[in-house]
Amino acid sequence: MKIILQVLAASSLIFLPALARPSSHRHLHHAQRREPDTYNLDPRGVEFPGPYIPNAPATATYPQATSVRFQTKVAKEAPSVKTLNYTEPAIFLNSDGNVHPVLRDLGFSGVLDGHVIWSWGDTLIGTPESFQITAVDSTTIGDLSRPMVSKDTSMSGKSIQSFIPLNDEEKASGGYAHYAFGGTNIIQTYPGRGLVYYLKIWRSADKNTPTKVYGAGAAKVNLDENNVPYATRYGDSDTMWGPNEPTWGSVGIAIDARDDHIYIYGGGPSSDEELRYYTFLARVRRGHAAEIDAYEYWDQSNQSWGKQRIGDGSNGTLKLTGDMAIFGKYKMNQASPFWSNYYNRWMFIYGNGFGTTDVLLMTADNLYGPWEDHDSIAETRPNVPTDSNNMRYCVTGHPEFDNTGKTVLVTWTRANTIYGLEVEWS
Repeated sequence: MKIILQVLAASSLIFLPALARPSSHRHLHHAQRREPDTYNLDPRGVEFPGPYIPNAPATATYPQATSVRFQTKVAKEAPSVKTLNYTEPAIFLNSDGNVHPVLRDLGFSGVLDGHVIWSWGDTLIGTPESFQITAVDSTTIGDLSRPMVSKDTSMSGKSIQSFIPLNDEEKASGGYAHYAFGGTNIIQTYPGRGLVYYLKIWRSADKNTPTKVYGAGAAKVNLDENNVPYATRYGDSDTMWGPNEPTWGSVGIAIDARDDHIYIYGGGPSSDEELRYYTFLARVRRGHAAEIDAYEYWDQSNQSWGKQRIGDGSNGTLKLTGDMAIFGKYKMNQASPFWSNYYNRWMFIYGNGFGTTDVLLMTADNLYGPWEDHDSIAETRPNVPTDSNNMRYCVTGHPEFDNTGKTVLVTWTRANTIYGLEVEWS
C-alpha cells in the first residue's frame, strides 16, 4: 500500500495531509451512530453499500443559494447532528453495469444536466495487492438511489480513460505517463455546460526527481450522447495561471446564483513551502471563466476584492502573504462548499491538513465569509483498523442526494478507498 500512496501523491501533492495531530470531538456526543448498512439490490445477489434511497428522483438537482429562507430553520441556527450512518466503502460499476475492482482517491461530485458527476484523482485497476494505474484522473456517473455506487462510462475495454485531455505538446512529451491533472468538483454554468478547474502536474519516472506543478487551468465540461463527461481546456489548451500563483480550484469551487459569480478556492503556490498550506479565494462572473482578466482575488486582511493577480510578486502579481488567505495554514484540505436547503446557509464539510482529521463543519451567509466554525461533527475512522496507511484526506459533502438538506452524504479517502457517512441533522 505504500506504493499506492506514492502514486496518488503526484496528483494530490499540494494537499497530502501533514503529520498527525490529535483531533477535536466536541460535537460527537450529540449524534447517534449506526453501523454500516448494505442493501441487496442486485438480482445477481451483489450487495451494494448503503444508504439506499428507494424513492429517489429521476434527475439530480444541485442546491442553489436563495435570498428566501424557505425551510424551517431560522437564520444562523447552529447545525446539530441527529444521527451518523457510516457506510461500506464505495464501489464502481463498469460500462456493462457489473462491479469491477477500482482503487481511487479524492471524490468530488456535482450535477450536470440532471446527472451526478463524480470526479476522481489517480485511478487504479485491481486490488491493493495487485494493481496498475489506468488514469491520472477520471469521472463516474452517480446513482441517486445508491449514493455510494457509481458507473464508469468513460472506458476503453477494461481501461478507464483520463478526464482532462492532453494538448499536442503534452502528447509529444510523454503523455499521461508524465502529466497528471488534479481536478475538483464540476459545477453547471448553463444548460448543457459545466466547468471544472485543474492543476497541470508533471511527474518523472525517476522517483528522485521532484514533481512539478505548471499551474492551474479551467475547462468547459459537456456530456456526450452516452453520458460520458468530456472537457475542453481554456487558455489555449494550457494553464491560465503560473506555478508561482495559487493553485486555483484545487480545493473546490461553487457558484452563487444570487450574485452570478463562481468562487474558486485554491492552495498557495506549490513552490512556497509555507503558503502552499493556506487557502486563497478568487471569483469570476458566470460565463467569463475563460477570461483571465475577468477574475477578482480576495484579500482577507482588508476584506476586499482586487483585480491584480496574486502570487510571488513576479510578472506583475501582488505578493502573497498569509494574512490574505481566507483560511489559515492547515485549516483546509480539499473540499467543495455547498448551499444547505435545511439551514439556508453555505456549508463547508471538510477535513484539515492533518492525516488524522475528523469531519469538520463551517457555515456562512456568503462564500467569502465570515465563516463560523462548528468544529468536529464526526470521526473519519470508526471500525477501521489502524495500520501504516491510516491517513485520511479529501473530506467533502455531497448535497445532491437529498434536496431537503435534512441529510448529507460525506466521503473521504483512506488508502485509495472511498469511505462514506450519511449525516442527519436534528
